[in-house]
Amino acid sequence: MLHGRPFENIFFLLMLAIVTLAFFWVLSGYLIPMFWAIVLAVLFFPVHRRIHASVGARPSLAASLTLLLILTTVIVPTGFLALAVANESSLLVARMQSGEIDPTAIIKWVEGFAPPLVELLADLGIELEELRDRLESAAVSASQTIGTVAVAAGQGAVSFSIGFAVALYVLYFALR
Repeated sequence: MLHGRPFENIFFLLMLAIVTLAFFWVLSGYLIPMFWAIVLAVLFFPVHRRIHASVGARPSLAASLTLLLILTTVIVPTGFLALAVANESSLLVARMQSGEIDPTAIIKWVEGFAPPLVELLADLGIELEELRDRLESAAVSASQTIGTVAVAAGQGAVSFSIGFAVALYVLYFALR
């Protein structure tokens, strides 16, 4: 195919490379959902094969039933788990900001009830005041990070929905 005219061959290969890169650029936002769709298709293929055998020669029905099974056993519970983690994270941040949760309470407890441990830490060169300050700054940093992630997750909901739809589409046709 690439015999004869070197200029035309080089131009063809250059255009092929440009079109390929443009194709991957367009699909780059959907590569992760497509990857997870393929992973789920591979993992559930034995189940799909059994469903396909039980419904006869109806590949669309088998793919739909397998997709429904994947939705109810994997995707929906994962979504509920993500919502629960987000809810608990926001409650934790709110309780830390209101002062209801004191991240330095463990250090206060150690000072009050475990003086030998305080002495051991002092012998190791660990000052409780420094440890308390570090713990407070880590708690503030963690709460800010959780808040930032929560805002970013809210803003990425539309993108996630589109990616989710692409993943379901790819999964359906990977199973079919």
